[in-house]
Amino acid sequence: SIPYLLAQWDLSSREDILNYTVNLHPHYEYVGEALASFLHEAKEWPELGLIYAHDDSLRKYENLLSKFRGKLIMRKWDAADRTHEDIVKYFMTTHSQNRFVVDIPRSEIEGFLQLISEYNMTSQYYSYIFTDWDTQFIDPKAFSVAKGANFSALSLLPLLDLNNQVAKDDPAQNTASFLNNPDGEYQSSARDSLTYYFLISDTLSLLSTGIARLAARAPIEPPTGMSCKSNTTWNLGPDLMMAIKSVSGDEMRGSTGRVEFAPDGRRKNVNITILEMSESGQ
Repeated sequence: SIPYLLAQWDLSSREDILNYTVNLHPHYEYVGEALASFLHEAKEWPELGLIYAHDDSLRKYENLLSKFRGKLIMRKWDAADRTHEDIVKYFMTTHSQNRFVVDIPRSEIEGFLQLISEYNMTSQYYSYIFTDWDTQFIDPKAFSVAKGANFSALSLLPLLDLNNQVAKDDPAQNTASFLNNPDGEYQSSARDSLTYYFLISDTLSLLSTGIARLAARAPIEPPTGMSCKSNTTWNLGPDLMMAIKSVSGDEMRGSTGRVEFAPDGRRKNVNITILEMSESGQ
């Protein structure tokens, strides 16, 4: 069949879809395992407060939740009502945690920073790790609330400047403007993410590499008479998928780093970087 291109969290447990999908987004198990290792080995955190916005996002933290050896408290964040203030107030009044993993949309992070500042939770005793891939594109001034607190962020794009300028003819320009308009209405989704566009760009480069490999072996006959509603398959589809997923080493390197695939068809050896965030930038 024709390869199906994705650039999003893969929360599906179906292994069969890996036979016809290409998803350069790291698998949620890999992210959770990397985060758990970082907290234990690099930070040596004895405690953790996990603040999350969506129930399905907890799948990303299965490894973290099962492997974290210290005290763990979880609270759900909902900026649509006043309960999110209660969450911050709870941690401030109980002094139960001062190290946090914050899994909320990029559009709500600036409000979160203002709130913890109001509750005096930005001193040197506090640490926060934000998991939204686009945290690095937030205006650095938002982190001026820090009074010694450590702010970190996960990133798939460590080589980009904090205030990455998107060219006017770039298809992500509208998204960039939207992300930098905190006064406008905003609903977070994969396609409202700059990281999403870089993942798609790498995916298209990978697709072109696969097509070039396939064309070097034999002429490619384009699929005809096919639709999503038909049972017709493209006989060169499996060969193209094999050509795409057989890349290794430095054969394919994009904005999100080196691209390689594990035997199960998922991307492997993804470079997840921890960025230190401050008013002056990364």
